[in-house]
Amino acid sequence: MQKVPKPANEKERLKSLYDYEILDTKEEIDYDGITEIAAGICDTPISLVSFVDKDRQWFKSHFGMTERETPISSSFCAHAILNPNDIFIVPDTSKNDVFFNNPLVTGSPNIGFYAGVPLVNEDGIALGTLCVIDSKPRELSCKQIKALKSLALQVNNLLRLRKKTMDLNKALFKNKVLLKEVNHRVKNNLQLVVNLLAIEKLNNPSLSAQMDSLNARIMSIAKVHEELYHVDEGHIDLKYYLKDLIDQIVAAVFHDKDQINVIFQSENIRIDSSKALLVGLIVNELIINSMKYAFVHGEKSEFYFNAELAKNKTIEFHYGDNGQRVVAHDEFEMTEGLGQEIILSLVDELNGELKRTRKNELGYHCILYLNLSDHL
Repeated sequence: MQKVPKPANEKERLKSLYDYEILDTKEEIDYDGITEIAAGICDTPISLVSFVDKDRQWFKSHFGMTERETPISSSFCAHAILNPNDIFIVPDTSKNDVFFNNPLVTGSPNIGFYAGVPLVNEDGIALGTLCVIDSKPRELSCKQIKALKSLALQVNNLLRLRKKTMDLNKALFKNKVLLKEVNHRVKNNLQLVVNLLAIEKLNNPSLSAQMDSLNARIMSIAKVHEELYHVDEGHIDLKYYLKDLIDQIVAAVFHDKDQINVIFQSENIRIDSSKALLVGLIVNELIINSMKYAFVHGEKSEFYFNAELAKNKTIEFHYGDNGQRVVAHDEFEMTEGLGQEIILSLVDELNGELKRTRKNELGYHCILYLNLSDHL
């Protein structure tokens, strides 16, 4: 048996093959369907999707054979890829000077006939073949050859789709890494702003309340970026995000921790990060307003927050405090000022609905309704 020749562009060809990362991958129904059809159309017992590696030919699909690879020294496909533009046919291996003593001819699977159409990439480089094999000499009709070439084009399309999907996934991964780094830096920069405001607060005690409110708003934004740094997609678990956020706001704003009681309950709800930020800002404003207007006589402060999934596929955010104020109206009404304007604008941005509950009772209580399908 003669030495198997190598294409002139072998180094480039192997690099192109490896770029697809297809060698030694699992069997796939798309490729198996093509080899089964090819064998049926050409009336052969064996059909293969074969890729020619450096020292072996490896079968992505192997209809009629159990082996997944054979040595390059006995490869028919290595000869077929020498001419990427046309089908390679050996009608009778026993009468062919190159293949008559090939181990695959003299032994299993006793190849008597071979026909292989090169599988080429977009640059015209042959990576392997779609081939059909019979144990006896034969010919293919023009219709069978045409059908085999058409099926080979479908394999080429599968390969190109695979490559584009791989490239897209790699680009997405790179973007995720970059985005995580951006979120990390934004969070650090916002933390720096918080620290600078704390210094300014010490220098200007008269601005203490304004500084606390501004700090809390900044922390709400920073917390979202911190959460995004630790996840692989743009969704955040509201339960952990809001619990940490509330703890941070309380620690920063309420100076006497013994005078505070926080009741927090939530189901595990994953929500788009941009929407989570808006919800976090709403919670921040509710807490800030409670601090400013509900607990003005030094009484022990208590507020609760509960997030749950309702049966009608909405998210319900319940908020309340035990402040010493009574509001008789059903509509949303806390105080006149920036806090109320911010809350109403945030609710509008979420396409949500905010309703007062427990009118004519001490404290402020409300429910924020969000449509689940719009925000998950």
